[in-house]
Amino acid sequence: MYNWRSMSPEQREYVLARRKLAEHPWHSPPHRMSDDAVYHLTAANYEHRPILGLTPERMSSFESELLSAATSNGETIIAWCLLPNHYHLLLDSPNVLATLASLGRLHGSSSFRWNNEDAARGRKCWHRAADRSMRNERH
Repeated sequence: MYNWRSMSPEQREYVLARRKLAEHPWHSPPHRMSDDAVYHLTAANYEHRPILGLTPERMSSFESELLSAATSNGETIIAWCLLPNHYHLLLDSPNVLATLASLGRLHGSSSFRWNNEDAARGRKCWHRAADRSMRNERH
């Protein structure tokens, strides 16, 4: 992992060129399929602001939507945690890319709805999702 702020402009240019060459996302971690089907997925509200947890009703509604989206492609949820500004999912997923696409659609629809509710049109609510393949039981 690179600390972008502590890098020189030349180092930044080098890292970005390598990411482009490898066809990785330019400014986010790449999502990879793994032979292991258990993943830890997490996503946070932009700048960790508690947009998700503004009200108990919003959190409850999002909880239902999140669990539905997370199982829409045949996934099995092993554990999950929902907090006012982010969430974590541990799930068995046959296709993590499809799962991430479902979560992306949820992020888009929830952002649109919350920005309307909060009179904050154009506000960025989510900052991507990160996935990590679990290597073993202890991990």
